[in-house]
Amino acid sequence: MGRLILASGSPRRRALLENFGFDVTVIKPEFNENTISKTDPAALVAALAAGKNRAVRTGFDASLKESSVFLSADTVVSIDGKILGKPQGRKEAYGMLKLLSHRTHTVYTGVCIASGEDEICFTEKTDVTFYTLSDTQILRYIDSGAPFDKAGGYGIQDDMGIGFIESVHGELSNVIGLPMGRTVRELQKLQGDII
Repeated sequence: MGRLILASGSPRRRALLENFGFDVTVIKPEFNENTISKTDPAALVAALAAGKNRAVRTGFDASLKESSVFLSADTVVSIDGKILGKPQGRKEAYGMLKLLSHRTHTVYTGVCIASGEDEICFTEKTDVTFYTLSDTQILRYIDSGAPFDKAGGYGIQDDMGIGFIESVHGELSNVIGLPMGRTVRELQKLQGDII
């Protein structure tokens, strides 16, 4: 397989890929997410992932594009028809966690993989149910700083965040930010020698 370029600044996505044995080069995309306006969460993350992928590929010359595989992703949380991205402050983080408390929400991750002229984009979703969260739990979690770089204001992989979860229906790694099962299968379609 050619070089795997992760078009994402997410340390969680990088860790998922490296834990699977991939040698990853990270290039954070310069992409204005505000140029995408979609109200459907699945369509939104698919468009964001594709935009980030194309933004990174644009900076490569043709020979490097041919010898590289580009992977990008974007994740949002959806509940009650609302799309929750990363909270911008304590008040927004508190509101998100209060909204998710004792309820089921859906995590959507869009993934785009490109190699040469080939491009595969897809979306995975996972339903997550929270226990009832007390104000003390929510505020302690906010004080840790954990919510601010995560869609929906929580990370299932966090020491405290995992304690919020009653059940998960779907791929767990999707909630972390990259559905590894589907991602590996799609990489195999593009690059059969990946494993």
